[in-house]
Amino acid sequence: PVVVMLCARQKDGQYKPIFSEIDHKSFVGSEEEKITEFNQHFMKALEDAVRLYPEQYFWMHNIWKYSN
Repeated sequence: PVVVMLCARQKDGQYKPIFSEIDHKSFVGSEEEKITEFNQHFMKALEDAVRLYPEQYFWMHNIWKYSN
């Protein structure tokens, strides 16, 4: 399994871990299609964390500029 772990800083200064699993064994298609799907799942996990804690993220690169 692939586990994505991100940290969210809490008001008391401690950090809360956020875990999500990417079930890559269910991916179908060519190697390139599987890589694309994996990256989409990873970016979704990152996007979800940013939406929960937007004040904790400062991103210099416009990573979502090509999304639909």
